[in-house]
Amino acid sequence: MGLKDLFSRKKEALVGLDIGGSSVKLVGLDLSSEPAKLLFVGLAPLRGDIFSNNIIVSAAKVSEAILSLIETNGVFDRRVSTAVPAPSVFTKKIKVPRMALKELDANIQFEAGNFIPHNINAVKLDYHILGDGGKNQLDIL
Repeated sequence: MGLKDLFSRKKEALVGLDIGGSSVKLVGLDLSSEPAKLLFVGLAPLRGDIFSNNIIVSAAKVSEAILSLIETNGVFDRRVSTAVPAPSVFTKKIKVPRMALKELDANIQFEAGNFIPHNINAVKLDYHILGDGGKNQLDIL
């Protein structure tokens, strides 16, 4: 499996964005050939009080850095891949009884509160139905 297979939406290019503690990085790949070709790499330093307790408090400065990289590298693709640092993400596979989607939202909120060590109202919670979990249950990620 090549890089092109990993991002299989028939894209010819991939733009990656990394917002770090001291800089913003942008990379472009051409996926039309194997191996993929590096189109550009850009780095914009972040200066000043950008973060407080690992939370962006100066979105304007981060936006300026991102826009600078976009303009400098001639990026026009609106599809950008980014990631959240692993210590900030909780992933868990659970089984829940099969239920209506409205009920599922409330149930997931409750279940997540059992293993997330933060106030559940202070996190961005998302889930994906993986499929049938057997015996009238759903597998949820």
